[in-house]
Amino acid sequence: MDPRREDSLVWRLPMFGGAGAPDNPEFDLPQAWAHALDAVARDLRCLRAGRDVNLDRLAWKFAVDDEYLVAIGWDGVRGLGGFMRRDGLMLDAGYDEAVVWVADTVQTELAGYEFVQWPSEGCHLFLTPH
Repeated sequence: MDPRREDSLVWRLPMFGGAGAPDNPEFDLPQAWAHALDAVARDLRCLRAGRDVNLDRLAWKFAVDDEYLVAIGWDGVRGLGGFMRRDGLMLDAGYDEAVVWVADTVQTELAGYEFVQWPSEGCHLFLTPH
């Protein structure tokens, strides 16, 4: 999914509170997705391992295409690259499905770094990437 396509709606939402970007769509995300993004963002601050990376400047990028398929990611910031991923999850997904997918997506993306900024206990990940 290319979030710059004219038929995509794209929201940019601060990961840790604050107002969204002024060019966001005029309506809010479905609550299931908003709560899923918030839950995963909170988890990113817990039990971290690896080098210190400032997550405060990260902003979610949430896109919906003309088929109502969702993509999530974030723009890169100093010390952490950006990504955008779409795997066939629909905008009308429930919270449980959305939060599992967001968590898996973020962990999969972060697992490619020389460090892991995902919640861990003694360098053991809580979720197993696949």
